[in-house]
Amino acid sequence: MKERLKLRVFISSVQKELASERLALQTLLTTDPFLQQHTIPVLYEREIHDIKPDDKAYLAVLDGCQVYVLILAKEYGDLVGYLSATHHEYRRALEHRLPTLICVLGDSKLKREDALNEFLKEIKADNHTYSRFQSIEELQKICRDRLVKHIRENYHLEPTREEENMGLQTIQLASHFERQRLPEPNMNDLNVGLIRALAASAEEKPESSIKREDINRALRNRGYLWEDTDPGNLRPTAAGLLLAGKDPTVIFPHARVDATLLPEKYAMPDPVTMLLSGGRFRM
Repeated sequence: MKERLKLRVFISSVQKELASERLALQTLLTTDPFLQQHTIPVLYEREIHDIKPDDKAYLAVLDGCQVYVLILAKEYGDLVGYLSATHHEYRRALEHRLPTLICVLGDSKLKREDALNEFLKEIKADNHTYSRFQSIEELQKICRDRLVKHIRENYHLEPTREEENMGLQTIQLASHFERQRLPEPNMNDLNVGLIRALAASAEEKPESSIKREDINRALRNRGYLWEDTDPGNLRPTAAGLLLAGKDPTVIFPHARVDATLLPEKYAMPDPVTMLLSGGRFRM
């Protein structure tokens, strides 16, 4: 059987300054119905490291990747020798001629550290262009568009119409909280009967015909599941646990259902339909 394309995408930035942006790209690559099939996000701080100290171990991790994504904002980062870690990573990616996507927060008026301004000048001198973004949603859309384009042009793979629509909807509708990847719970923590009903509704099939792969596909494509480092090992996102968890309060003790009784003339749409389309409802 032909091995499926899996590009390791190294996500580089000043870690503390852009922690939310790093997580947003990680969750994008693991919940987007097309990108999760063909990419693996790589964040250095989440890799397993040798016990022997090495202040440039991140370069070895980068060497094992096929795409380099650099996010810059205001800070240059702590020096490792005479350059920051991100600067070292950029030069290593350039040396290896890695496909590179650079995203810069804010416009040219944003006050940045002097060293970062010099870094940006170097990037321009290397004839690299970069995309500017103002929000996490915009960052996700830029990265998704560029990665899909790279895969299409170099590997002749492209998302189906359903994957394209679902990918864009996921970015628009899913909040940072909802897309959290939860490492503790697994499929056994979900209500099987409920997720079978949801999958049947999503796939427009009778419940009796729904197989395990139908359930996995329906929920994963809608951002309710993510695949961890072991292929096929699916776990719920925060949205998935809140939607179909046997007891979501184990992870989210303050989770509540806010119920409001309305007259019949104000009846809301079917809640299952709203959930599958990414909507929110009040019962």
